[in-house]
Amino acid sequence: MDELGESPTPDDGLYKLACSIDQYCGVISPWDTPLLIFGDDPADIYFLPDQYDGLFFRWIGANSIEQLTAFAVETASGDPWDETTSFEIEYPEMTLMDTCTFVGESAPRIDMTLQTGAYTVRSRYADTANIMAVVHRFDRVG
Repeated sequence: MDELGESPTPDDGLYKLACSIDQYCGVISPWDTPLLIFGDDPADIYFLPDQYDGLFFRWIGANSIEQLTAFAVETASGDPWDETTSFEIEYPEMTLMDTCTFVGESAPRIDMTLQTGAYTVRSRYADTANIMAVVHRFDRVG
């Protein structure tokens, strides 16, 4: 596999592999290391470690972060889900970062700790007249 390089494009290397995820969430495994990819359109993403076994949500539209957070928590309690992805966490220390980040770039990152083991990630798009979000609920299996 090609290296990421200094100018990532959807046609090369790791960025190409990440861009191959055409769902809300999917897994790629370069270097035999599973990486969870949040696909679809780019959007600011937030993480609530104390909701379920982790709750990620992406801001597509809302009047405030408080409004968006309340909506994401409420949405995560319901059904149906658009997609389900299985994911194994082997190393508890993880970093969430933009898929196009490369060495030396100072893009925002979220450091997090999750328990090791198998997870189901349920994803869905949800909206109201004033709020639009993609919600990803982590549930530890077993």
